[in-house]
Amino acid sequence: MRPHEIENWVLQIVERVKVRQPIEDSRVELKSAWIKPDKAARQIAGHANSAHGSPVLWLIGLDEVNGVVGASHEELAEWYAQVKSQFNGLAPALMHYNIPIDDRTVVALLFESDRAPFVVINPMFGKTGGGSVALEVPWRENTSTRTATRAELLKILAPHQELPIFDILEGQLVARPEKHNGQETLTWTLNLTLYAETASTTRVVIPFHKCAVSLELPGILPISEFTSFSMTPPEQVRIREMTATPMSLTIEATPDEILINGPGKLHLTGQMYCSVPQPIPDELPVQIKASLRPVLSDISIPLHLTLIRVKPDVGKVMKWSFRARS
Repeated sequence: MRPHEIENWVLQIVERVKVRQPIEDSRVELKSAWIKPDKAARQIAGHANSAHGSPVLWLIGLDEVNGVVGASHEELAEWYAQVKSQFNGLAPALMHYNIPIDDRTVVALLFESDRAPFVVINPMFGKTGGGSVALEVPWRENTSTRTATRAELLKILAPHQELPIFDILEGQLVARPEKHNGQETLTWTLNLTLYAETASTTRVVIPFHKCAVSLELPGILPISEFTSFSMTPPEQVRIREMTATPMSLTIEATPDEILINGPGKLHLTGQMYCSVPQPIPDELPVQIKASLRPVLSDISIPLHLTLIRVKPDVGKVMKWSFRARS
């Protein structure tokens, strides 16, 4: 991942922590302070072993309850040297960044997991009552760490699927008053333009039934999922002939899935019907969240996006938008 992508990932997590939204990305771990190296080594190994080749992000100085508490970057070199000493042979490669938040600093640690399995030393081995187990292959399950099972070891050793990274280029959400099933409601229509980046030559198939896309208006509308959803490559529309021709050499689609054969642009659309109990303040942003799970993958690709209200409204139609910096 590129530095600006990591920083954007961190900032999205910080925003969710500030408004007390749960962190549902299994690749992320929040720590209010540096923890003991032997304990950290076991947790890092378990997290990386269960990540199936995806990078793992630890944020030091960020707490789900207390928010941004800050961390000292100066401790990192000595701390990670001690962490690495707890590994048997190989530790995950580390990239680290200082992310200033308000008047504090969060230290972002990005661990690569592509060289799993990672094995750690039992710190109690050789000590009185320490038992006979010298080494362990840890495994992360939810928020706890335990020893990997045989089936999980086979997953680690099997070739992992390299997942694409999605850049969000543009986004638009429109809320239009309409009648649905005889009831006054709002029709919410989402359109995102994405760019899939992948260095793999293996086709990635993402079935729509394994995806979820939702929106949230904090304090007004809780997390609500779009009831219809699709992804398609760009198309050239000929109005006279009433035809649409796909304009991508690498992205294909059927009514049920998107097929990614290489880097390329695609469109994500969603629709839902939902009313809100009160007027929506102009300054209130909309939070968009998506989870895209490819075939044969235990890992979902997360997308997070904040859309800002576009004024003035056209009639009673409300609009929010986003455009990436060029």
